[in-house]
Amino acid sequence: MSGLSLFGMFAVTGMLICYALERRSPWYLLAFAGWCALASVYGFLQGAWPFGLVEAIWSLVAVQRWFGAKSTSDRETSTTPTPSQLARRRAITPGSHGALLIRLLTGGVFLLEGIKKFILPADWGVGRFIRIGIWHPSLTAPFVGAVEIVCGSVLLIGLFTRLAAIPLLIDISVAIVTTKIPILVSKGFWPMEAEARTDYAMLMGLLYLLLAGAGAGPWSMDAGRRASRRLRLGYSSIDLDRAPPTTSIDAARSTPNASPSAGQP
Repeated sequence: MSGLSLFGMFAVTGMLICYALERRSPWYLLAFAGWCALASVYGFLQGAWPFGLVEAIWSLVAVQRWFGAKSTSDRETSTTPTPSQLARRRAITPGSHGALLIRLLTGGVFLLEGIKKFILPADWGVGRFIRIGIWHPSLTAPFVGAVEIVCGSVLLIGLFTRLAAIPLLIDISVAIVTTKIPILVSKGFWPMEAEARTDYAMLMGLLYLLLAGAGAGPWSMDAGRRASRRLRLGYSSIDLDRAPPTTSIDAARSTPNASPSAGQP
């Protein structure tokens, strides 16, 4: 199986998974749109332009459906903010919204790097791994490419962000050790710095997504999953905030036809 066929298989597999889960959260519709876009890229690269055109149309339709489902969900969950909700909103600092930009940066770069390993194997895939001296390049190059495509895609949509950052941190660390450290040893710091700028940016971006309290940020599928889980469980902090404190006196007053105790007249 060629690298391009593997790329197509990953795209179609992602489509099927998100299609099966779309009723759980509107964010799976957005993920489905992203996978359809990747499948469209595969179709055009393969030369099957009708398939690529149909997948591009499906991607646009899925985005439109996501906007509709998102607005409906927002209307259903819109209530008057309670003190605890206001506290949580204050806890979401402007920097947490900036997590979207970090995700677009890191996820986009890793996604494109993974695609290159399949469509340009001589320059960026198996051939590059052979030149670097990576162990079993015919196996590790497609594996690393698949990891970069999958984890880069989920970073873009903000799904399991901290989990996806871990294999990518290993990936970029191995890249720095095997390609940038030898340049530092043989040519010095400035030639290494010129080659390692992107690697350093990716490393810092992944560390931010893994360690920062904001995580993927409010504009992510992780935030949508948490909101949907609270709705499915049937309770939220809103209900707890609105519930008045119950005392034994209130309980006795609310009990109908309460019979007097034995010692009362």
